[in-house]
Amino acid sequence: MRRAFPLLFACALAAGGCLAPEKRAPVDSPILVRVHEDLAPDGRTLRLDCATEKIYGCSNFHIRFRQERYGTTIAIAFTGIAMPTICLTSLGPATAAIPLGRIPEGSYPLRFSANGTTVSGALDVTPGSIVVRGGEGRWTKIPRPVLQRVPPGTIWGLIGWGPSDQSARARGFLDSLKATGARE
Repeated sequence: MRRAFPLLFACALAAGGCLAPEKRAPVDSPILVRVHEDLAPDGRTLRLDCATEKIYGCSNFHIRFRQERYGTTIAIAFTGIAMPTICLTSLGPATAAIPLGRIPEGSYPLRFSANGTTVSGALDVTPGSIVVRGGEGRWTKIPRPVLQRVPPGTIWGLIGWGPSDQSARARGFLDSLKATGARE
């Protein structure tokens, strides 16, 4: 038992090193915010894909954020940039995927804040599109404010083939889909 105690103590010290606080920096670049709709068999969900304009020396920098809901208002506070302890050696922006969950049709007030600055906008969800109105400021940009939604019941895909002798088979498959009402 006497030998086990120093070993356990050494393991506890080593494990404590893994729990070191992450290194953070302030938001130092505008953040590009894009709406994304995830389609799954159990329903559609929304998320905000965020990336800094600035490119960092590691591709695994992360944008830290806090999300709050006040009634129908969605508030996102960008709180900093987390620097990795191990650097993935390719260049890239800091990123975050902010889950919004299932959002029914309607208009939702939207607030973004970073570095003490808050901008307001709205998230409009309709059957045909999802639109971000406003929301741009010194620290946030919305490069694609309109996302066209995939109509319910739509099936889409990409068909590829290797050898040219398979092109007739692929064309036959596409023709059979057209015969059932599909469009290219």
